[in-house]
Amino acid sequence: MTIPVLVLDELDAAARARLGNRAEGLHDDATAAVLPVLEAIRHGGDAAVLAFLRDVDGVDLSEEQLIVEPATIAAASASVPADLVQAMAHTARNLVRPDPAYHDHDYRRTDT
Repeated sequence: MTIPVLVLDELDAAARARLGNRAEGLHDDATAAVLPVLEAIRHGGDAAVLAFLRDVDGVDLSEEQLIVEPATIAAASASVPADLVQAMAHTARNLVRPDPAYHDHDYRRTDT
């Protein structure tokens, strides 16, 4: 599967403006790029994640390397500045209640 990748430096000024405009954005381009990835991961699970990491990012990991120990997560979490945590929480709330036009697919895994 070939995945289209949007590279910011390669976009013309109009495409960059659309990307930065939340009302317009590059919805069709982004959906075309993301939908096959989400579908592959939904059906292929960790094996699909590992394949995308290898094929797209050039990172070759094992399934065991996808597991992060709770102590590592706690240490990383404690190191994040409070204002960044607030900004990420704000973004997460926006993702939970996004513009319905951007979410006409159900990406939840159904094989578990």
